[in-house]
Amino acid sequence: MYELLVILTGLTIGVAALIAYYQSRDPLSPMVVISPILFYAYVYRPFVLGQSGEIFQIFGNSGRLEFVLLFNLVGVAGFCVGAQWYRLPRMHRRGRQWPTLNNAAKRRMRALGMMLGAIAIFVIVSMLWATGPSAFTMRKPYLISPIRSGYYRELINLSFPALLLVALGWSNTRLTLQKFITLIVIISPILYFATFGGRRGPLFLSFASLGVAIFIIRQRMPKVITILAGVSTLGLLMILLQVNRSNLFRFWENEIQTEMLVNSLHGTNLTTGDEFVSGVATVLASCDYQRNYWGARYAVMYLIRPIPRQFWPTKYADCGMRWMSDAPGSNGFTPSEWYQCVRFIPSGGSSGGFLSDLFLEFQFFAVFVAFLIGLVFNILWWRSIVIGGLWNILYFESLTLSVYLPVQSVGAWLYRLLLLVVPTVFVWNLYIKRKLRTSHQTNLVPPANSKSPSHEWFYSRQ
Repeated sequence: MYELLVILTGLTIGVAALIAYYQSRDPLSPMVVISPILFYAYVYRPFVLGQSGEIFQIFGNSGRLEFVLLFNLVGVAGFCVGAQWYRLPRMHRRGRQWPTLNNAAKRRMRALGMMLGAIAIFVIVSMLWATGPSAFTMRKPYLISPIRSGYYRELINLSFPALLLVALGWSNTRLTLQKFITLIVIISPILYFATFGGRRGPLFLSFASLGVAIFIIRQRMPKVITILAGVSTLGLLMILLQVNRSNLFRFWENEIQTEMLVNSLHGTNLTTGDEFVSGVATVLASCDYQRNYWGARYAVMYLIRPIPRQFWPTKYADCGMRWMSDAPGSNGFTPSEWYQCVRFIPSGGSSGGFLSDLFLEFQFFAVFVAFLIGLVFNILWWRSIVIGGLWNILYFESLTLSVYLPVQSVGAWLYRLLLLVVPTVFVWNLYIKRKLRTSHQTNLVPPANSKSPSHEWFYSRQ
């Protein structure tokens, strides 16, 4: 039964990706891009752990594991249905719209992008200066902020909208070496955390953002095999980074542990910090203790957490979420409760993916919320095709952050999405929108396998 549930989950993801591409002919549709990450987290990883037998050594009872796998199957199906809820009109299945920008709009985009990028670079340089040489020598450095504010640290994330704005300012032009180096410099604050910081999320985000920026500049639709190969390669690089951390980019100091990569791919040497193990433990603990937060945890995370401690020192305790400050990462379970339920304590900082996170919050209503998350991707993608303009940027931002859903949590994904979407919408409406041409003509980028002419035009809303 264990293997059957895993196989059914894989078939669900594969069929959904094939249907998405067949209906839209867009290799950048949500299911096509996200399917390799979903497949690894909810199919490949459980399958190899089951084949090696180590997952049964940790949890023992296969019936409890099958319950979690059944929930994963239904949750993945809900996400896949939401990600394909709205179908493209037939007239829009020939390419992606891009705004026809005059030179003034392009210059303004480049200037704003350079300004946001300069702010991000200034913040990371100031943090490196405050930290000192240990920022480059520690295995997993923690950068000291010269200003004691979380908002100051988060300014580094301005690199993402800066990169996309500069790419739009160079849209439909030739990608030169000078432009490529400029893109690298703009995204360098995030590249630091991916290399010397040894963090998987920034690694995926930086490389995926660079790929999106190159696509925007060239405005040539990549082939679907290129998308799948690129996402899969990034996934392998993330696994290699997970087992080597920052040593992967310091090969002159330490030897890269390729044997650990092979063990990870074969499902051996399993630890309690594994994403699948952490996800299973979270679902089982939530069921055993009937503990669900029904949106309260998310409300504290997004409404209360941004309030500085200086103004409200006891904010978590006053909201009944003291564990968020005293034992972050415990999901509200005490060590004794973890031991009684699963006989171990999940490693600090480990996350079990968005489905276990949703189960802890909404129990079986998590399937519906997973559908809504897929629907968010679907709506952003639909609007990026039909309307274009700002929706292209918002969709690509959400797409590059999608890696946080299967490997971390809804909170990690939504928090970063808001950090990117809010400044992007503000900057676009304040500085860019009025510079667009009033004719509403937009350029279509045909799919790679399309036999239509290289440029077609039609009218749409901006």
